[in-house]
Amino acid sequence: MIAFVERLFIVFVSTSLTLLAIEVCVAVVAPQQLILVRGDIWRSDPQFGYRHRENADTEVNTGERKVRFVTDDFGYRVNSKGTPQTAERAILVVGDSFVAGMQVENEETIFGQVEAGLREKGLDARVDNAGVSGWTPNHYLLEVKRALRSREYELGIVCLYIGNDVVEKKVSSFYAAEKFVQNTFEIPPSFEWIEIVHAILIPLNDILETRSHLFTLMKTRLRPYLVPLMLAKSYHPPVFNIEDTGSRRWEVTTGICKRIAVQFAERSVPVIFVIIPTIYQVREDLWPDHLALFNIEPASVRLSQPNEILRQTFRSAGLTMFDPLDLMRREAESGTLLHGTVDPHLNRTGNRLVAEFMLPTVEAALSK
Repeated sequence: MIAFVERLFIVFVSTSLTLLAIEVCVAVVAPQQLILVRGDIWRSDPQFGYRHRENADTEVNTGERKVRFVTDDFGYRVNSKGTPQTAERAILVVGDSFVAGMQVENEETIFGQVEAGLREKGLDARVDNAGVSGWTPNHYLLEVKRALRSREYELGIVCLYIGNDVVEKKVSSFYAAEKFVQNTFEIPPSFEWIEIVHAILIPLNDILETRSHLFTLMKTRLRPYLVPLMLAKSYHPPVFNIEDTGSRRWEVTTGICKRIAVQFAERSVPVIFVIIPTIYQVREDLWPDHLALFNIEPASVRLSQPNEILRQTFRSAGLTMFDPLDLMRREAESGTLLHGTVDPHLNRTGNRLVAEFMLPTVEAALSK
């Protein structure tokens, strides 16, 4: 019996050391996008739920590389050297993680490059980057109201991510919460698989996906097998479903954006809306794998559907919308990588392409 325990202990120690060595190798050679639990980046807020912490100055690694994250007194992301507050013109940009651009330095984000491009053209302009990961049009409206009470702007820009910014209901405020809340271990009330998953496996997952590069790598590789077992989070935006054309989400989202436009109009400030497409809209070669993951019939969905519907509803509401999808598709088809290899957000090249797409429009709006 003692010999068996000794052998078991040796196996345990050797396995642990092997996993630790592999973990270190993965973290160095192929770092993964760990879930960020960072109180120095986000803080809870009784109206927005959470937002960027004001006057933050830290580093973040989303899997691609380390990036400096600096904010001003409003919690808006700024360059590491700080953004001059004496610019003749000011632009307010609201959006989600694609606007915040935590995968690149602030100078390399879409609107960091737009700001630099305007100055090269002789326009002294400051861009207030109010993008926050996980925010929706309801948050954008709240932020626009907040910003316009405190600062003056000559242009507003609202970025809508097709993946999750077409919302079904209006929300006037959000409960204060942390950006990421970890589930706690519980005793499962029964031996049903779903109960075991929620009581034990999900809390274990929450611990590992914030700490282990090896776990995250394996989870990514095994994702098609884990999703059916409810062991991996995955999401199919319903906006692509043909049956969703009659959903109220289109009217609700357009209505919220109309209210945003009214807020700007009350101060005689023009506003433009920009669509940010999903990675599989840009790289159509990824679409079949996405559909297979959810067992979706190709005939039941259309990739361009959300863009077409939003253009129509926005036009009817008198809102100006710009869509870089065709340009991004052409670049992707030529072999240009616009998204990260670990993080599916826009990489440096993708941010630059959208910035080049937007710059003439922004310049024209400021020159009126």
